[in-house]
Amino acid sequence: MQSSTDKTDDQSAPSRNSRLLLALAIVYAMIVLFAGLGTRGLNDPDEGRYAEEAREMLERLQTDPLAWLEETLDGEPYYSKPPLTNWLTCVTMKLLGLNEWGARMPAALAALGAVLVAMSLARRMGGERWAALAGVILPTSLMFFIVGRLITTDMILVFFMTSALAAFWFWFEGSGRRPLVFFWLALSGAMMTKGPVGVAVPLLVIIATLLVLRQPRRLLELGWLWGLPLFVVLGLGWYLQACIRFDLWWFFLGQQVAGHYFKDAQGHPQPIWYYAVLLLVGALPWTLCALTAGWRWREETQSPQALAQRVFLVIWVVACLVFFSMGRTKLATYILPVMVPMGLLAARFWEDMLTATEQPAVGAWRRVAAWSSVLFTALVPVCLWYWLYRKIGPARPDYHWVWQLTGGAGVAVLLLAVFWARRSAMRLLGLGVVALPVFLIAAMGALANFEDLMESNYSFRTIGLALRAHAKPDDMVAFAMTQDRGHGICFYSRRLISKPRLGESPEGMQHPPPDRLLKNVDQIWEWVRQGRRVFCVIPTDRRDLFLKAAPVPFAELIRTRSYTLWLTPPAAR
Repeated sequence: MQSSTDKTDDQSAPSRNSRLLLALAIVYAMIVLFAGLGTRGLNDPDEGRYAEEAREMLERLQTDPLAWLEETLDGEPYYSKPPLTNWLTCVTMKLLGLNEWGARMPAALAALGAVLVAMSLARRMGGERWAALAGVILPTSLMFFIVGRLITTDMILVFFMTSALAAFWFWFEGSGRRPLVFFWLALSGAMMTKGPVGVAVPLLVIIATLLVLRQPRRLLELGWLWGLPLFVVLGLGWYLQACIRFDLWWFFLGQQVAGHYFKDAQGHPQPIWYYAVLLLVGALPWTLCALTAGWRWREETQSPQALAQRVFLVIWVVACLVFFSMGRTKLATYILPVMVPMGLLAARFWEDMLTATEQPAVGAWRRVAAWSSVLFTALVPVCLWYWLYRKIGPARPDYHWVWQLTGGAGVAVLLLAVFWARRSAMRLLGLGVVALPVFLIAAMGALANFEDLMESNYSFRTIGLALRAHAKPDDMVAFAMTQDRGHGICFYSRRLISKPRLGESPEGMQHPPPDRLLKNVDQIWEWVRQGRRVFCVIPTDRRDLFLKAAPVPFAELIRTRSYTLWLTPPAAR
């Protein structure tokens, strides 16, 4: 006869194993999202601008305790986005320093927070293994991985939107009214991160879900009587004071809300199917797994509760996709909120595969979906090897045999790994889970060493650090470009610089600073004629034009592939 102690041990063992599984998934997500976060320089225009906004706020807070209420860029009021991202960045920069780690930490923490919320939702829906699978699949989704390592408002918005929808589902399935408090707090955070879009999308998902499940009356039970006042205070309080102080009513309502959605306000015209294609690419390597789990929910669902869960996740994907596809302004990162339900559906797919059988060949399409994860994982190191070979190989032709040997060994290892994993769903999943983050992080490390080759987004770390080392406080510094760039130079050099503008000032800047926004580069020559010591950053490919137009000789201090730092008079030796 079995003792009571033995029975207790048998019941507690699965619980300990489940907690260990969840802990390993969380550690895995932290490694994927935080490894090498500060090795790559900040890229302009976006990362440099967000970092510089936070740096200026942190600098003003030293003398003005109310500086957190007013955002600035180039030293003047700037209201392109709500301030929550800058507040969080100020905190992390205060703790970690004015560097890449401090600047990117809010986005990385928000990505980890979104993973943890998604794991909690998956655990509520289907148990610990679904939650653990979500913890390893979501952070290795291509777009989630990339944006989680960039300074933008998008990942912080995803955290609050995911929290709001998760809180709604906890309440919907009968967890009492406590989740509604987190629901309204999350909506307030989303509003303070990126404006009304953070509220509109979750509400659209909730309304569509309740309509499909034929429970629209439950929409009235969301605690509107106390939730709306809470939202007005936490989510709208900053907007109200900004509108009263700076008369920004039309800017927020007309330009930021209606302007961005109903017309192309930022010069990013894209076709209506743009986000559908981006969703397929952004969810790699788990795209087919998620689509399979979402498409076959009617066939595989056995209970009303499981049916409601699948309906919620599918509507989450479809509602976000339709909402952003109908907008006129389309940026790639706007579709990021869809990656969370896609990750949950992909985790559900693998949960079914591991529960039903150890054989991945359960139906032709399910087999294709399962193998797609590993095949994409195999392509990542191959592409990385080829890219490095094209960039480095021609410079050292005497070492061509090293590249051939490395490539052959890599292919052999991949073939052996695929052969080992071919008959087991667990091995197949394990191969993708282990290999994918290794090569994604390796690719990011490679880009850190060759960041000047990134033609679309430039990093001004090299230029900014050189300027910080050589320029004195009374020297003039100019950025001879007309695009809205160069904020990374301000961040790294710890100073404001002069930048020429054509036409209107940057979106969100209410009072352009006349002493720093130059009408043209002739102002630079005027400083030179006055005998001022002038540092100038120009595109490297305009070197000859610059030297021909300069009234006095300029000395070249440092050159990157994209930009060159010049000084007049020539630096003393």
